Amino acid sequence: CFELADYWLGLSDETHIPIALDATCSGIQHFSALLLDPIGGRYTNLIPQEKPGDIYKAVAEVVNAQIEEDYKQDLFWAQQWRGYVNRSICKPNVMTLPYAATHEGMTFQLVALLHEMRLKGTLPPSLANTYDDYLKPCRYLASLNINACRQVVSAAFEVRDCLKAWAGVMADNGLPCIWTSPSGFIAFQIYRKQESIKIASRALGKRIELTVRNETTQINKR
Repeated sequence: CFELADYWLGLSDETHIPIALDATCSGIQHFSALLLDPIGGRYTNLIPQEKPGDIYKAVAEVVNAQIEEDYKQDLFWAQQWRGYVNRSICKPNVMTLPYAATHEGMTFQLVALLHEMRLKGTLPPSLANTYDDYLKPCRYLASLNINACRQVVSAAFEVRDCLKAWAGVMADNGLPCIWTSPSGFIAFQIYRKQESIKIASRALGKRIELTVRNETTQINKR
């Protein structure tokens, strides 16, 4: 308000309000920026180019190429997915993989996406009669998404794997992850294991059981 008043009064036309900008797949974007990786930088719009980069589309293209290869080998799930994988279907997996999403977690992301598509009436006809609650086709596609991400932006995932290994060594030795940023800020990433204690009580003639979680001194490696 003060800056707007200064502008109207002709005193100043400067503002110090931060401008919020949406990232392009922020996990891969951050890794690409830290690495000065021109490939990841192009896909996540860190490098000037005529058309915006689209990491999700790039991954979908690699996935579809693999589906075509699998289709030639008569793989059942390749037949089901063929012609229906696009950037929107790949997006949830690509977004969370830099944050150490597991194959199982990515599978259930795709399961939820297919349920949503079914409710909207946009489910691919080839998957309409799929059994096992979509688990099998989604496990197949999650694997393809992981491999495609590693192909498209390999540098980002090499560093991600390195950081995971480093954090694992720290946890094995009972130490939290600690690092100092370029500004001198010391960051602590500490997650400790929890123990559950059950407390039984009665209220209004009914038995009530509560579970209280307490933090231990042990580092939670996971």
